[in-house]
Amino acid sequence: MIARLFHYLILLPISLLPFKVLYFLSDILYLILYYIINYRKEIITKNIENSFPELDDKQKSHLIKQFYKHLSDIMIESVKSFTITKKQLSKRFTITNHEIIDAYAAKNQSVIVVGGHYNNWEMFAQATPLYHRHKCLGIYKKLTNKFYNSKMLKSRQQFGFSMYSMNETLKCFKNNSTKAIFFASDQSPSNYKNVFWTKFLNQDTAVLSGVERLSKLYDYPIFFYHITKSRRGYYKAQYELLIDSPRLFNTGEITNIFTSKIQQMILENPEFWLWSHKRWKKNKQLNKI
Repeated sequence: MIARLFHYLILLPISLLPFKVLYFLSDILYLILYYIINYRKEIITKNIENSFPELDDKQKSHLIKQFYKHLSDIMIESVKSFTITKKQLSKRFTITNHEIIDAYAAKNQSVIVVGGHYNNWEMFAQATPLYHRHKCLGIYKKLTNKFYNSKMLKSRQQFGFSMYSMNETLKCFKNNSTKAIFFASDQSPSNYKNVFWTKFLNQDTAVLSGVERLSKLYDYPIFFYHITKSRRGYYKAQYELLIDSPRLFNTGEITNIFTSKIQQMILENPEFWLWSHKRWKKNKQLNKI
């Protein structure tokens, strides 16, 4: 009941405000998150310290502040996503080279598109159907709150993007359409039975093996998406073909390739990654399979 009231009485009215007003609210939100409530500050600080041990205290402090500013924008933009129009979305999020994926649709070839929680991945999910000839499908992890899970799904799917929970992954692949299946593959696994351990941001990191296993099973080419922030509130995504014939690769090679690409993207502008996520929950030595 509280979630419903908060959504309809506060979030929806805010989402109707002009972007200029929303970014003023984002500036206020930054001050609240960073200076008042210290939102996940311990997690953020630990993640950044472990990922960049070479940074001095001043550099780490600057990076943390820049992340909070970006996080505040992402939160406000996520609220806006409830009522954003197709015209507003296409103006603020562009995909610069979608034709390299569309060429596979012309051959009735489905593909996998992999990346991470970097810049505005929510807006990216909303925007993909505006640019692609494929049916755009995404794998997601359900939110604990059922009400906001339904609102998140409605927001992401309003322009044609179709969502499948992690438990429905095989159902997603068995969808008969010519499809592009999108994965954000940088989160901590909920199940450590099917993971591949690799080095990521200076740490032993467990990565789900689903992208690799399913690409080989269905022989789907793999593309990488890289989202950049042109200026405040404006984003661009660019694709890169990573793997054209996944069955030619040995176990672990594909996972290492796309994980390295995610790391490279983060290192370019680290403030745009989701540092507030508990990415490193498990220790490799304590979780040997």
